[in-house]
Parts: sequence; C-alpha cells; structure tokens
Amino acid sequence: MSAHILVIEDEASTLSMIEMMLKSRNYQVSCASNGQEGIDLLEASADRIDLVLLDMMMPVLDGLGFLKIWHDHPKLKSIPVVLQTGLSNQNEIKQAKSLGVACCLSKPFSRAELYATVKDIVGS
Repeated sequence: MSAHILVIEDEASTLSMIEMMLKSRNYQVSCASNGQEGIDLLEASADRIDLVLLDMMMPVLDGLGFLKIWHDHPKLKSIPVVLQTGLSNQNEIKQAKSLGVACCLSKPFSRAELYATVKDIVGS
C-alpha cells in the first residue's frame, strides 16, 4: 500500500499541482486549505497519514500555529512534517525546526526535490 500524504496549502493552484505530482507517483493524497483543516483531518485519520506537507503562510491557522498544536499532541507528533515555504524569514524557519519539522522545502521547488524529499521520509 502506498504512503498517504496530507498536503496543507492555501493556494489552490499550488495545492492542485502538488496533489497531481504525488498522485502520479501513486501516493494517496488528502488536502486541506489551512492549518485548522489540516489539524482536523490529521486528528480524524492520524493512523492513516504517513507524512504532512505544510505551507507556512495560510489563513485561519498558519504553519507555525499548526506546528504548535502538532508538537503538543503525542499521537500527531509521530507523523513527520515537511515545511514548504517561500519565506526567507530565518527566525520562523528556525522556530519551525525547533518544533520538530523533518525538513524544509523552499518554494518554488522542483518535482525532483519533492519526490526526493517524500521518498527519503516515507520510502517508495
């Protein structure tokens, strides 16, 4: 069975592109358009999600807000998170890393970078 990836991204075109790229590699994909939707999906299906791809800047609940909830939730924290960001704010990236993100992907990233990052964490 292929890995199940939760993509949390507020830009519809970016979300669609990431979803298409991951599905082309036979990953199962769930999508959320903000951090709160992501937390809700993750809590409802934590036992089925293998990886979270998380945008930093989003409405309702941003990436750091998501990470703080994820970090303090023992069941959710076992699921690796890859931060995807166009931010060059090193303080926010440092804070995200201190909360336990597996790695960061800088936007725009290539297909090869996405595939390599996902494969390194979940395999296949």
